[in-house]
Amino acid sequence: MTTMAQAIKGFLGSTGGKVTGEQIKQAINTQYPGQWKATTLQAHLYACVANNPKAYIHHPSAQKFLYRNSDGTCSSVRSSPQWSNF
Repeated sequence: MTTMAQAIKGFLGSTGGKVTGEQIKQAINTQYPGQWKATTLQAHLYACVANNPKAYIHHPSAQKFLYRNSDGTCSSVRSSPQWSNF
């Protein structure tokens, strides 16, 4: 069974660039209809952001693989220069 984190990572890998939270939500809901609640997806979009200090407090065990860009979009941590070694 695919986890939410794996599903988000898979989508990011297929895009190869910046995406909005809404694009992630649409892709996950299309590819995995009814598998997760909207609140689960929203929580992952908060908890998995490496440059979100509060995510380390509220969700310390969540994988940090998203990077929130200054324009509000998300990308893979690996594609962000300051986080490329993360």
